[in-house]
Amino acid sequence: MVGNIVGEPFKKYVNDQIKTRQEVYGSGFNNSRTPEQINYLNSKLSWVKMASSVIVNPEPNPNAPEQQIIATGQQGIKRLKNIGLDINQFKGYNLASHSVLFNGLQQANSDTANTTTDDKGNIIYSDPTVAGKFNNWVTRTGISKSNSIWNNNAYGLGGLEFGIQPQPGITSIKVNHLSRGSIKKATITLKANNKVQFEIIETLYLRLGFTMMLEWGNSHYIDNKTNKMEMVRNTLIEDFWFQSSGDTHLNVLKKIENYRDKYDGNYDGMFAKVTNFNWSFNSDGSYNITIDLISLGDIVESFKVNILTNPSKYSIKTSDSKENQNTIINYLNDLEKSNVTDDGYFAAAKEALTNEKTIKDLGVFNNIPNNSPYVDFLPIAKTGGYLWGGKDNSDRFYIKFGVFLEFIKTHVLTYYSNAGNDPFSIIDIDTDIESNVMSIFPNQISIDPGIALINSNYFSPPLNIKYKEYKYIFTDSSLASFFSKEVTPHGKIMNIYLNFNFIKKTLKNYVDSKGNLSLYQFIKSLCDGLNKSLGGVNNLEPIVNEEENKLVIIDQNPLPKNDELRKLIKKKLNDNEEEENSFPLDLYGYNQSDNSSNFIKSYSFQTEISPSLASTITIGATAAGEVVGSEATAFSQWNQGLTDRFKQFQAPPIPYYTSSADSDNGGFLNKYNQNEFSSTSSGDPTLAKAGVGVNVSNYKNNLYDAKKVIKNNFLEYLKKCFGKSHGLIYNNSQAKYTQFDSDFISIGYSSFSSYINGLLNEEETTSTTLGFIPVKLEITLDGLSGIKIYQKLKINNKFLPSNYPDVLEFLIRQVNHDLKDNQWTTTIETISVPKIKEIPIEDFTSSSEVLTTNAPDNLIFSLPAIDPNNPNTAFIRNDSGGEGGFLKNREGGKLHKGLDLSTEIGQKIYAPIPGIIQKSSATSKSETSGIKILGSKDFKNYTAYIFYMKSSLPVGTTVIPGQLIGYSEDLSKDYPEEVTDHIHFSLKVKDKGKEYYLDPEHLKYKENIKFLNL
Repeated sequence: MVGNIVGEPFKKYVNDQIKTRQEVYGSGFNNSRTPEQINYLNSKLSWVKMASSVIVNPEPNPNAPEQQIIATGQQGIKRLKNIGLDINQFKGYNLASHSVLFNGLQQANSDTANTTTDDKGNIIYSDPTVAGKFNNWVTRTGISKSNSIWNNNAYGLGGLEFGIQPQPGITSIKVNHLSRGSIKKATITLKANNKVQFEIIETLYLRLGFTMMLEWGNSHYIDNKTNKMEMVRNTLIEDFWFQSSGDTHLNVLKKIENYRDKYDGNYDGMFAKVTNFNWSFNSDGSYNITIDLISLGDIVESFKVNILTNPSKYSIKTSDSKENQNTIINYLNDLEKSNVTDDGYFAAAKEALTNEKTIKDLGVFNNIPNNSPYVDFLPIAKTGGYLWGGKDNSDRFYIKFGVFLEFIKTHVLTYYSNAGNDPFSIIDIDTDIESNVMSIFPNQISIDPGIALINSNYFSPPLNIKYKEYKYIFTDSSLASFFSKEVTPHGKIMNIYLNFNFIKKTLKNYVDSKGNLSLYQFIKSLCDGLNKSLGGVNNLEPIVNEEENKLVIIDQNPLPKNDELRKLIKKKLNDNEEEENSFPLDLYGYNQSDNSSNFIKSYSFQTEISPSLASTITIGATAAGEVVGSEATAFSQWNQGLTDRFKQFQAPPIPYYTSSADSDNGGFLNKYNQNEFSSTSSGDPTLAKAGVGVNVSNYKNNLYDAKKVIKNNFLEYLKKCFGKSHGLIYNNSQAKYTQFDSDFISIGYSSFSSYINGLLNEEETTSTTLGFIPVKLEITLDGLSGIKIYQKLKINNKFLPSNYPDVLEFLIRQVNHDLKDNQWTTTIETISVPKIKEIPIEDFTSSSEVLTTNAPDNLIFSLPAIDPNNPNTAFIRNDSGGEGGFLKNREGGKLHKGLDLSTEIGQKIYAPIPGIIQKSSATSKSETSGIKILGSKDFKNYTAYIFYMKSSLPVGTTVIPGQLIGYSEDLSKDYPEEVTDHIHFSLKVKDKGKEYYLDPEHLKYKENIKFLNL
């Protein structure tokens, strides 16, 4: 797996072997099969080997070198004596090397190693822990004629006391993947035919927690390069297993992969530990034995580490003993107590930014994995004037996810050492910034700052033009960037900032009374919290990369241009391994296009739909998923071009409208104008007024407008996050994002979810937010190794429904092996992901049609309409015909770009800015008049519009602010009686070729005006 990207193709040797086998199986149709091909197809068998890591501890030897690490004593010798075996012959590694479960029980005959000689050249010591070069297998043959319990015969091992009995051996193995494929479990059944055989098996293989090497494969195979039949010869057990006692598990895993490649996928191996066994005694004196092995990935998922403070790992200098809780808590507490400057930076971080150094250069935190100049630990006591409203001191502190995981690797994980080698951890955690990527969505933020922060730059206009407050609240560039647009927009998981309090609360759930931390569950819970905070659209989860026994955090959501992004990451990681697309598997019959056939034994396709997903599908699949705010599932894409005659139209619930909605308490989520949907033809008028009588036809026709409203809802939510009143005026005390308001956070989740689902429907792309889809393809084929979980499976799909390949791709989730009756079969199980395309970042202008900005503080305006009875008060129209405030909703999903100031007919109107009068009107059909003023001097890029007034000055007149320019008109010419008399006042400014509107309610006026809603 490259980084954390799922869907990589098969390795080259697997692709080539699939192609080679299909050519062999397809031979004989247009030409004759060669004798070699016939031999391969009819004589291929399977084999199994299993070797133990057990060393029978020898007695102390005065001639042993001082650096020998192996334990010595009498207990190991006693075990051999109890069985009746020769001490000198079977001590150390010798019992294991003499008792490899391979074609029964065979001896691996090897040279001695690390010998010491006397002055005459006689060997006085040989290392009991390792063997020398492998020479040959000592194969058991014939029948023993003595009562010796150890011999080289196929019959009679264990003595003849109860007759002539065959040697012990493996009868079958099953290798299955667990936990979505990240862990292998092997079940080995074997038989021992007398007590001595059983005691040998018990000593070597029934050892809970001990490491075993299990190998299996095909006896013959067709070589990818020569197309000739070859035999599988020496494997890791012969070449390595007994020759080393100091290699790490990671090196062993690499060696297994090398042998897979060497034998073109006809060899496989498993480096595992014994987790369970059972045995039963039979009436004929034999023993049936079952052994369960689990790959080392299981260690990651079940691993517990003790995090009670260990001074040798991470010491905390504190006088408060109560804080000396555990390593992780102490680490976070120590960071909180670091020297924080007045502007909210760590002193070390500020120095790094100021002097263009890195925190690592300053030697403050030596575990930072890269030379990023960004802050890795962020205190937000006060940033940019924003008061952080968390309830706890820890709410104001954040740490990069990658840096936190690096700390766990360095100071929490247990380290081991073999034969004097450098210490190594039994597991690893991938914290690389560039290769750990995730899906990202337009305008996505971390909705709950009590969980995490992200520094994204993936905003739609106008957000990315004037949304300085988003970055300002995060101390500008001091946060490492979460967003990258290389190849395709994606996020960097390790650059997410975790809230300290969130970490501490999560930690408590996974630490027992003895201080043991369930590490995997802890990290999984952190990922669950991030998924929630990021709007519920990501599916982060930790898995185990079985090749490297490494914990990797993936996002189940597929990324557009997945293959191109993976190639870029391979380049960054200096990974030069050749890569090509997975070769398609033929599922059935003969393929005439390339004269090949399949080696598939069976295949099936089935769905596993849960009740909750079934409900989602029922809604989302109807009418091609055209439901505002509903999930655009892969199933909706299956229905393209098809319509359910009885469910041709679905829409969100009729919105309930109330005049008491307070825009500052969540009422800003836009509602349809009630008049748009009220019944006008029939029904109880009281019910109609309450919004119960509904004109469904109008509602259906305005469905597209509803989508616009959803976008505006989310836009308004973002504005209120950062103290942006009506998109214009920034008021730090009103920045709801920093206040940890649970109600506001809930609104964020709702509005973002509706926005994303509506966007996906609009782009006619499948939702990426479901992660893996429970559509399973299962294939059983002749045994083949090298196929890994999360690789992409490519099949010849001519026997699947034609639309399947258009909407789904298959990822491997399990690779299971079964060896019995001398045959090896491999079963591949897949999960499905939707095929997706890149979602273009949309311009919010297309939904709101309004770009907004602020006026400079030095510009002073004049209000065009002043109530003669209340000279310091301006009344904003708010009647049954609608609201006159800035950016209020209008028919068709549009927004009101100005301010409606209530007037009396004939009321005086004044110039708001200096400039030249031009003629204008509200619409081309308007019966009333209007003007616009083209600004001059400091207002030269500004234009003021005033509608529903009759000008008293000719076109071209130059005016100054506060100058009388005309009189208000009677609006009954243009509007029904429920719309009260008013003038419309709007202002816009040109900047770099674009026009921005200003909120008249939040400008500086020379009249010191107070605005009130009527």
